[in-house]
Amino acid sequence: MAPNNVNSCASTEPVAEIKVEVTGNCGSMIVSKTIPLYANKTVRVGRDLCNNEFEVDDPTVSRNHLEFYSIVFDNGPNHFPLVYVRDRQSNIGTRVNDEYIKDTDKITPARLLQHGDKVYIPPHVTFELIQPFAPTLKLSPLQSEEAKQYFRDRYTVLDRTLGDGASAHVHLAIDSETGEQLACKVYDLCQFSTLYRDDLSRSLSQEAFFRCQMEHPNIASFRGAYKSPSTLYVFEDLATGGDLFSLMERDRKFTESDVRFMIHQVVRAIAYMHEKGVAHRDLKLENILCAICPKPGHRLVITDFGHSGAVSLTPMDHIVGTEGWQAPEILKPPHRHGPPVDMWSIGVLATQLLAGTSKIDALDLLHAFAKSPGDMKEPTNELDRIFDDLERIRYEYIQPDAISFIRRCFQVNPNDRLTAAEAMEHRWLCVPADDHKLFLRREKEITAGWKRREVLGDAVKDLPDLRMRMANGSLSFTPKEHRPGLHALRRTAECNNKGDRNDNKKRSRMQDITMLPQYQTLERRLRLMSTTFSHYK
Repeated sequence: MAPNNVNSCASTEPVAEIKVEVTGNCGSMIVSKTIPLYANKTVRVGRDLCNNEFEVDDPTVSRNHLEFYSIVFDNGPNHFPLVYVRDRQSNIGTRVNDEYIKDTDKITPARLLQHGDKVYIPPHVTFELIQPFAPTLKLSPLQSEEAKQYFRDRYTVLDRTLGDGASAHVHLAIDSETGEQLACKVYDLCQFSTLYRDDLSRSLSQEAFFRCQMEHPNIASFRGAYKSPSTLYVFEDLATGGDLFSLMERDRKFTESDVRFMIHQVVRAIAYMHEKGVAHRDLKLENILCAICPKPGHRLVITDFGHSGAVSLTPMDHIVGTEGWQAPEILKPPHRHGPPVDMWSIGVLATQLLAGTSKIDALDLLHAFAKSPGDMKEPTNELDRIFDDLERIRYEYIQPDAISFIRRCFQVNPNDRLTAAEAMEHRWLCVPADDHKLFLRREKEITAGWKRREVLGDAVKDLPDLRMRMANGSLSFTPKEHRPGLHALRRTAECNNKGDRNDNKKRSRMQDITMLPQYQTLERRLRLMSTTFSHYK
């Protein structure tokens, strides 16, 4: 399926309600009302009526104080709307329950709210989230015991779930040392056949190894993983702004300046990965997250490294990635490819961001061209159609530098394609000089809150098998079936044929999940990789 079939998931029904109470100096009630919050919408609160959807005429409230917003990843029943609150660098701050969330010097990350959470602008204003049907799922007794014994001092896994998929479910978690909200992917390995379980375990271990080697502000931070014979727990930063797909549904259309800045961030991350000898191989809207809030000018992070491969002594030669985003060398025999496939995907990304939610038929033609057998000719006609479509959609001429950038990404010969390092110096991202200075200044602002973390020595920590103790009566245990897991693992369900190909047509499709750890990394890391992966077999 083409990547540009984007449909709105807007609903006429609110996804949550926010109860507001404003009291006077003597405690008397001045205002009591309920604000509806709709899918992929924002409610800004402040003293300035012109810049906010909800005005609070109180001297303790800043002109632009805070905002509530919802994120909807999919319309399906397994993807419940998530509601966040974010302080907009107010004067006195914002309190969620008993914790202040304001950061005076940096852009404040959002806070995921749960039903009944209270948000305060002290001393007179109180908000309460009403969202009684948010999904929860308790860990099984075995998983609860593993968490209690082996990582409770580091992380607390809550019952609140963030989404469902085929291989895992994702819980909200708390970093016990810092109080930060995290995402914890919980893979119930016992639900799979032995062969698939072994393949999945090796693939996830490889993904964890790649991620623990990378620390970059535009790559989703990996906190750590724990693996028992029955369950794998993966902790990572919680991106509180949704993905680029939901951002596109929210904004519908981006300015060219915003598109350039988003591509600038993605190119930086990919250049960093390629320098380390790793190709992502599945770049798409859904795998690029908004780290702070759903706004195009804020920090983006790349996630989902399940199809990543290391530059090796033998070429990569498996079909991986998402239909509509794959380079020709992936699709055509002998399927040998490398890091240049990421730049083809960046070309698709730039085209899609410029088009917004409008469909570009020429992208379908480009995908058909990429997978068609034949000589290595250039897609001249298809690219001309793409630029014609973009001008029709945007009601403006496409800048020559943008055309040059996209054409260089869509070179059929990987050796002629723009590299990530070259892309960072391309005129579209660097000219005029004032724009480049603006991008660098914005980059400094949005990464100010990012903290470099120590590269982990062990990608996955092995846990003892508690099942024997339970079988001997040391612990009580009742087997429990788990519902499937997270939206970010859609590809596993789709490629394992567990979902109907006609469902969720608006989202991208995966073609292959058999990403086995057969790819070696650079020669200087071959021995380390071999030692690491043999640990999980």
